[in-house]
Amino acid sequence: MENRYAHRIAQTFLRNILMTLLTLFALSEVCSAADIGFSEAMGLMKARNDSLQAARMEENQRVHEQEAARGLYLPEIDMSGRYTRIDEPITIDLDGIRQAMGAVETALHGPVGAAIVSQVPPFRVEVQNDAYWKADVSLLWPIYTGGRISAANRAADAALEASREKYRETESHLTSRLGSLYFGLGLARQVEQVRREVLSGMDAHLHQAQQLEQNGMIARSERLHAEVARAEADRQLKRAIHDTQIAQTALNNLLASREDINPLTPMVMVSQLEPLSFFQETAQRKNPVLGQLGAQKEMAHQSSEKETGTLYPEISLFGKRELYTDDLTVLDPQWALGIGVKFKIFDGMSRYHRVQAAKDQEYRVLHLDKEARRDIDTLVESRYQELLKTREQYDTIKSSLVSAEEYLRVEAKAFEEGMATSVDLVDAQLALSRVRIERLQALYEYDVALAELLETSGMSDRYLEYLSLGEKVGEQ
Repeated sequence: MENRYAHRIAQTFLRNILMTLLTLFALSEVCSAADIGFSEAMGLMKARNDSLQAARMEENQRVHEQEAARGLYLPEIDMSGRYTRIDEPITIDLDGIRQAMGAVETALHGPVGAAIVSQVPPFRVEVQNDAYWKADVSLLWPIYTGGRISAANRAADAALEASREKYRETESHLTSRLGSLYFGLGLARQVEQVRREVLSGMDAHLHQAQQLEQNGMIARSERLHAEVARAEADRQLKRAIHDTQIAQTALNNLLASREDINPLTPMVMVSQLEPLSFFQETAQRKNPVLGQLGAQKEMAHQSSEKETGTLYPEISLFGKRELYTDDLTVLDPQWALGIGVKFKIFDGMSRYHRVQAAKDQEYRVLHLDKEARRDIDTLVESRYQELLKTREQYDTIKSSLVSAEEYLRVEAKAFEEGMATSVDLVDAQLALSRVRIERLQALYEYDVALAELLETSGMSDRYLEYLSLGEKVGEQ
């Protein structure tokens, strides 16, 4: 008997040591977490998130392409140099003319004419040596291309605008995701706290039930029911702890942070919100998806203009200046300037079909834009109604919270006096915890729905403003 009692004491002692170590470890984890508000978390996301960095690099790419298109207005200047060796020198041989002239002179003047002709050198001139150098600078400046250069520049401008709208779309989507994960972690930690309080209450209830059973005030079945309820509360707490760890990992991944984040900004409820028409009208002007489609419409139009320009002649200035003149032949000029015209008369109707294809692309984007605008209107209304629904749910749950707290107080007092069963008390405790968690869940869903509504309306940059105006009602 004494051995069993000593063994039980040793088990209790070891369990207390283990719980102390686990508590210290948990405290060290909490202390190592960085306390960060939502604005700071957004700053980290913008600085570190790879998707946002990739969108920024695409915008930089379009900037350089825009500058490249600007260069089409300027002349193209090339400098070249080369060394050449050919099989043999290039010569002009007119010796046949010399011989004919000599025959005529001899026939007219006899030996005197022959002597004169013998003094005439051969009619053979070397035009190009078999090895020679060439170096020159050339210029080509298109001055009329049927509007193709202008169309290319306007298309580059539209492509840059599309990349900026894509960056806004990525940023807006990540802002909504940050709201979901940031407040999701806050929700998980608050739910975990509720589960801890429930477990603590169940421990106290189990202890009280054991004492009442020993005094013969309740049946053994009620004490067993308290043990079952305590085990269920412990299971729910462990599940909440795992949910918190998952939420922490997801937020760390979004922020590319190796350090755990401790959210400081509480969940809020915005009491005053603009009407639906405000968000729909704003979405038509500022939604980044519609902005990209607008830029694509301009790109398609300029593509049509560019292809139409191929039906017109191309006029350009050209020039050339020789830098190395020692090996020039008698036929090569040292410099040349001029103007050229190029006009394609027939190409198998390929230009015509390219023009038609570009116009069809323009009409296609136009129809996509119309459809997208209707879809955005519908999506804004859907998310606005979702926001109102979560607000109504929160208000309903808020009124139920007071009743649940009073119900638990009454049942606890009745159980102490033997007027209520363990089942009644456990039900009251679980009902209160359920209402508290539902309240937190509704608050979380409201903040996520607000972020999604602002994303669809093209106003994600105002999310912080709405959070600052909201009523801070989260359990801290």
